[in-house]
Amino acid sequence: MMATAVSSMLLKRRAETSCTRAPANDADIGLVSVNSGTSFWDEPTVRMSLEGYPTSAPAQQAVDSLFNFLGGNGLATKSKAPFRDAIGAIVCDLLRAAVHQPVRACCRPMAAASFNGARVGYRNAKLVLDRLHETKLVVRVSGYLDRDTQTGAVTRITPAPHLIATLAGFGITPGNQHTHFARRIMPKTAADLVFLNDASHWKEGKRISGKRMAIDYDRPEVAARICKLQRINAFTSKQTIGGADHDYFRCIFNQGDMHGHGYRKGGRIWSVGGGYQALSKADREGITINGQPTVELDIRSSHPVIYLAKNGIYFDHSEDLYRIPGMDRNIVKLMVNLTLSQRKIPKSWPRDTKKEYLKDHSRDIAADYPFRKIQDKVFAHHPFLTDRASVNMDWADLQFIESEVIINTVVRLNDLGITALPVHDSIRVPLMSMAIALHIFSMEFETTVGVKPELKPSYQTMIQVV
Repeated sequence: MMATAVSSMLLKRRAETSCTRAPANDADIGLVSVNSGTSFWDEPTVRMSLEGYPTSAPAQQAVDSLFNFLGGNGLATKSKAPFRDAIGAIVCDLLRAAVHQPVRACCRPMAAASFNGARVGYRNAKLVLDRLHETKLVVRVSGYLDRDTQTGAVTRITPAPHLIATLAGFGITPGNQHTHFARRIMPKTAADLVFLNDASHWKEGKRISGKRMAIDYDRPEVAARICKLQRINAFTSKQTIGGADHDYFRCIFNQGDMHGHGYRKGGRIWSVGGGYQALSKADREGITINGQPTVELDIRSSHPVIYLAKNGIYFDHSEDLYRIPGMDRNIVKLMVNLTLSQRKIPKSWPRDTKKEYLKDHSRDIAADYPFRKIQDKVFAHHPFLTDRASVNMDWADLQFIESEVIINTVVRLNDLGITALPVHDSIRVPLMSMAIALHIFSMEFETTVGVKPELKPSYQTMIQVV
């Protein structure tokens, strides 16, 4: 009876809505506006993996109702099953997005080639999304590409309250989605796990990302990284991560057009689609692993410590290299890492840094912290930063060394049955596993870098423990 009533409601709604809605924030359908002063494209998203399917009777009924509402009965017989599968996969992902407050958008590249090997094909995914958008059950904002800077964003699909209300009619809510839908994570090939980009470059104060290059998957360095990623993905996929989104890990090597790069540039491990890594550190405090609270273990002054140790430059291991008396630690960190990231001494705050500071503080960083004045103070305290030309090391080298530490730590912890979520220069682990994680993290850093690191647990978690 409930399914019939909801189906009738959907059909009535279809008759009422035949036009396409383009705006990201459509008051008519009740979408929550993005945060004031924040670009829509900068808002956190959930990756539309298209790997979900209904597992309960109510979920099957909901998918069948949407199938009828979206015109599935008018399709050719051989097209009906793939169309229904696409509905189930898309609804599963939209529920994952709706569990967040405010409701997030799903992100999804819509190029046909991006669907190669996926459970849901391009034709059916696009057809379902088109009809969901036309009937105001979702809002879709097409992605864009700036060809001059090779930057852009993929398509965003936001579930509308009408869709959430429809699913609620079947007893399905974002909070109980796991009872009604599951995801069958497809096996990942080497081409899904490891990528190689050419060198990035700076243009008008903005770093332009490198373009994708062909990669030799038979190289021992690449094969070894793929093996580790497969082990990490296999282990992590069996864990329940609460308070955040995650699909699987991959890594990207950089500066592939530089002679002798040897797949030793960049190489950071990334959660596909951003996932929990896109959250602020404060928001990551809410992440649970198998229902247990977590703590984040961070390497203090990671890049300058690696730089100094690898170049044989003496420093006080107990010193916080970002701490200079009378200066804001965050600004010192910005200046130090900006300098280490380039082979030439920088002359101004990059555009991205200005944009991020303006978003966080509603002020111009150059007005609050004049670049030359800050640079002089930091260089006076850390004279090693002035000798960049003679040292053949930049951000890509530092990231590779750091990534080796992180990945080896995660693999060793997984071998002990401990889940570890990498966040570039830190890992998030269950609070009850903190002691062993600290020990292994420290050992891996010392083995790779040559000095013991200063590891610090996340502040908020420790307050809660105390």
